[in-house]
Amino acid sequence: MAQIVENLEVEELTPEEARATLGNYDFAIVHMISQMQYGEIDSINVNWEELLELRAFNDKEELHVFDRNGESKVVHVFETGNVKDIIIKSYLMRNGKKLVVKEYLQPDEDGQAVARYNRPFSMK
Repeated sequence: MAQIVENLEVEELTPEEARATLGNYDFAIVHMISQMQYGEIDSINVNWEELLELRAFNDKEELHVFDRNGESKVVHVFETGNVKDIIIKSYLMRNGKKLVVKEYLQPDEDGQAVARYNRPFSMK
C-alpha cells in the first residue's frame, strides 16, 4: 500500500479480487474490444475476455483495471479520511449525464498546486 496524497492510498489487487469486488461500486466506465459501457454498475456487463480498461468508482474509492506492457494491472485507490485540497470538475457525457471527477492537489517544490491524482467519483 502506498500514499498518493494525505488520506488517499493505493494498493495493488489481483484480477480475481477485482472481479469479486466490482459490485461494491456505484458506477463504472468499461472499455472492451467490441464496445464501451458506462453508467450505474448494475447496468454494466463486463466481458472480461475483451476488457481493455475498467474504472469502477463511488464517492470514496476507485477500482482501476488496465493493461501495462501486455499484463493486466489492478489498483484500488481509496480515501482513508478527510482529503483536503480537492477540485471537483464535471464533464458532460454523450448520454446527457455528467461525469464528476475529483482532482487531488498537492503543492510542488515552488508551492504551486498541482494535480497529483484524478479519479471519477459520480455520474449525475
